Amino acid sequence: AYARALYVDKSKNLWIGTNGDGLKKVNFPYKKFYAYNSHSPVSNLVKSIYADSQYIYVGYFNNGMDLFDRVGGFRKNVRFTQPKYGAGNCVYAIAPLSKDELLVDVMTDNGICVYETTTGKIIDITPLLERLVPGIKRSLTRYPFLYRFRNGRILTVAGEYLFWLNDSGNATIHPELLRRLGGETPGCCFEGANGNLWVGTMNGVYSF
Repeated sequence: AYARALYVDKSKNLWIGTNGDGLKKVNFPYKKFYAYNSHSPVSNLVKSIYADSQYIYVGYFNNGMDLFDRVGGFRKNVRFTQPKYGAGNCVYAIAPLSKDELLVDVMTDNGICVYETTTGKIIDITPLLERLVPGIKRSLTRYPFLYRFRNGRILTVAGEYLFWLNDSGNATIHPELLRRLGGETPGCCFEGANGNLWVGTMNGVYSF
């Protein structure tokens, strides 16, 4: 198996998502190796990782999202199989929105949603993006991402469009269209030391 996703938590532990062999943890200062596997035989192909003070959230290809307790291990699997999310049950990106909310990108059929960690509720926010760009098809998004900047704003991609996702503080998302990269396929982004936004595409790199 090879690495598909990497995440470093606040304790400097390194989490490695593999292409079919589950999740691996390397404890800081990187001497001990631990393995985590989904309790479902469907898939252990890890696409995304996020951690808070209590849980590790692991997104899979075709297996939803697992929650692992840092002490007790596997807690539960969250499935994204509603018709609006397609049949894939894939979680390609996870990012913190607020203390009790995560943004989850399930890629298929415009699937981007809020997952409430305390209640387990899933809220589809894709229609908010479609109001800004009518008819947008997220199925054209080859490399979905959710990137949280230092100011708390989260950048995501839908096709050739870049969107800011802002939490208003009252459980309401207010997306903003940043710009269209006509004919491009955005696949990654990074915040520079001076606050500049860098976006990688199939054809090169943009800086805003």
